[in-house]
Amino acid sequence: TVNGPATGVTFSPNRNNKGFRIGFRQSDQTLPYFLFQFNSQGRISRLDFSGCLGVFSERDVLELFINSDRKVELRNNGWVMYISREVVDSMYPFYIEYYSTDAQMTLGNFRWISGPVLPLKSLAPGNTIEWGGRDVFRMNAGVFGDAFYVSGSYASSASLGYIPDLSSSVKGVRFVPRQSDKYVYVGLTTFSSECTASEFGDTTVRDLMYGFFLTNDRRVQAVDADTNTRLVPGTISGYSIGSAIDLRILSDNSLEYVVDGDVIYRSLLKLDQGRFPMVAEVSFRDVAALTNTTWLRTEDFSKIAVVPLNPVVWTGFDSTAVSLGANGGVYKFSGSATTYPIAQGRITFTTSIQGVRYSLLTNDKEIWLYLQTVNWISSSSRTDYAIKCDTDGYMWLYQRTLLVSRIGAYAGGDTFEIRVNNVNGTYVEFARNGYLLYRSTTVLSSKDVPLSLNMQIKTTGSNVTSAIWLAREHFTPEQSISAETPVTVIPDLYAATVSVNIYGNGTAIRSSGTSATASYGVLKTRDSDIRGLRFRVDQNYRDVYIGY
Repeated sequence: TVNGPATGVTFSPNRNNKGFRIGFRQSDQTLPYFLFQFNSQGRISRLDFSGCLGVFSERDVLELFINSDRKVELRNNGWVMYISREVVDSMYPFYIEYYSTDAQMTLGNFRWISGPVLPLKSLAPGNTIEWGGRDVFRMNAGVFGDAFYVSGSYASSASLGYIPDLSSSVKGVRFVPRQSDKYVYVGLTTFSSECTASEFGDTTVRDLMYGFFLTNDRRVQAVDADTNTRLVPGTISGYSIGSAIDLRILSDNSLEYVVDGDVIYRSLLKLDQGRFPMVAEVSFRDVAALTNTTWLRTEDFSKIAVVPLNPVVWTGFDSTAVSLGANGGVYKFSGSATTYPIAQGRITFTTSIQGVRYSLLTNDKEIWLYLQTVNWISSSSRTDYAIKCDTDGYMWLYQRTLLVSRIGAYAGGDTFEIRVNNVNGTYVEFARNGYLLYRSTTVLSSKDVPLSLNMQIKTTGSNVTSAIWLAREHFTPEQSISAETPVTVIPDLYAATVSVNIYGNGTAIRSSGTSATASYGVLKTRDSDIRGLRFRVDQNYRDVYIGY
């Protein structure tokens, strides 16, 4: 009864290969009940709810009782396995129901208790996570933060520790993958979140689940059960073996999703006490492993500094075909397939990073550089803002999937910038050697950020080097032009370098070869004082094109 001396029972099964069920039931059997199934495979679940709460062994000490919050709680050897969402004040009286069809199944030391009999086992901040495998035949759960899925089609596991409430000194969890080519879900969920392994693996994910979806092609995406899509668009990042994948509870009770120190997402809604306790959860879709999984305190939130003028750090999506340099260099040295490196770092309206500068060693390779709101390149059909440097020495610009134009030629050693600039609005700009090549025709909105830097490398021997992040104050000053001054002529180099002579007084002469073109200064706006171009033709028996 509500004020009776007993709050529950304790018992120890004599074996874990026989099935039974036990729990609380009201006198009216149509009313809510709390019955738990202990099956012949050593797993525990709440009856009539999908999902596995954990595993049990013979001689384990189980405690089933009404806790001080008037909720149903199940513990195994001091570890909390389940806490109900419901407060049971209005459900008394409760009866203990035990049922088994196997004559060999017995419960030892079966007795009433007035509260828990074993000390509560709980995590300590900074401790490695102790795992309880939800499938004992396919899941090896280590005690040092390791969780290893060894065989089968599905496996999930839940940590034996948990974050009890918002006041806890534990403020997050860190997962470290041992491979980068497996499907794995990791994150935080509630004890009473019931879901099957197959539901956990698809795009509906699970009830009250926050975390990450790691794919088999080195991508990681934020999972937020409070959003319509759960898998959050625009949050895809790259990860690698040994990446630090953090889910952090901030001081305002929002969740921060961090990959190798790079924030890829912050939750829209804030956690409340009703979401707790929360347990670290792993669901494997492949034979895979996690290592060094730990609980985090606020002081453990060490971040990799992604700041202006730092080299861009790349994550390769094809480790056999792309070499990633720590100095911002990316070199495709083998392979025939397109490779897709992705940069760690994001551009938003509030970050100090607002662009990137990089150089190409040659002008005979096909390389694409992107700023994209959805951080994954499958083909040029999904392009937000891109500059393509082609094998013929020419540059092409794309905006919102559409080809803008061919915008001139480039040379080995040229320096490019892709940046976000707030000139009468917020636009994406492309520049080469200080000359503005293009400014987007659409103004960026909050729906367009964060912007991520991606790359397609299509030609063996390609080399992107000296890539660094930029703040606005680091943008290369635009080469300005004024009226009545000679045009500054830049060699196109579409033909051989000896085929055109360039002079500072605005003169360009083709001296040899078959053809030559040149790029000029830029009329930046309609309001410029520059209204036209004057030029002189020294012969009338040569073929020359000139214009805008």
